[in-house]
Amino acid sequence: MTDILCPICNNNARLSYELKDVFLFYCQPCRHRFSIIKCNCDETYDDNYYREKHKNWFKNPDTKLYDKINEHIIKSKSKCILDVGCGNGNLLKYLRSRIEGVLLSGIDLSDVKGFDGVTIINKSFLDYEWESKFDMITSLATIEHIDDVNKFVTKIHQKLNPNGLVFIMTMNDDSILYRVSRLLKYFGLSKSFFRLYDKHHVNHFSHYSLQKILIYRGFSIQEVYHHNAPLKSLDIECSNILEYYFNKLAVLFLFIIGRLTRKTYLQSIVSRKI
Repeated sequence: MTDILCPICNNNARLSYELKDVFLFYCQPCRHRFSIIKCNCDETYDDNYYREKHKNWFKNPDTKLYDKINEHIIKSKSKCILDVGCGNGNLLKYLRSRIEGVLLSGIDLSDVKGFDGVTIINKSFLDYEWESKFDMITSLATIEHIDDVNKFVTKIHQKLNPNGLVFIMTMNDDSILYRVSRLLKYFGLSKSFFRLYDKHHVNHFSHYSLQKILIYRGFSIQEVYHHNAPLKSLDIECSNILEYYFNKLAVLFLFIIGRLTRKTYLQSIVSRKI
């Protein structure tokens, strides 16, 4: 496969690696990596995705991040919230337990049902059309799964009320964890690299590329958060118990270095519609 255009800045992106299920490209101008999935290798999002493949992620939600979102809801006096890619509804459940007088909705391809006054739409956010508009939209660990990220961000912009906020969290391709995985791949140690660049993530945002696409699509950047995931939320692959604890300690060390250098595993950006 030859070089193709970057989905963020439309410059030529070069092929970095051909992996089992994807071609991985890198765009130098906006420091964005993205994958083209090979034929018949698409990711499926069935019950196994939530209950087995990412069991710890959904079992141990990041309540500190949820608190940040709650603070922005209160500060902005938002009354109508949509969580895009709400998964099993963890964020919406948390917000329902913390705030009153706010309309909470979620949209996801999963079969999660509504609860306690929370409306869940089991549809594709990109394809589903409905009239509702929102004061604030959240989207946690979702944009990296989206092939057409420009359409995704544009749809968020369309569904927001004037001056509405969007809170987007995704992985950070500039992080120490990702950088070390690429370095280890260079020396033939590829396990962490294959895990991070697996086919279920097709866009790998740097700080620069995430901010760039938001600005391009009509948002102004309000705040940027550099943070890590809770260690217990990580699904660490291993063949034995010793490897499990070694890998966990290694991740903890890289998380600490990432925190000190502001190159954390995760990044969140709060933006306002203009």
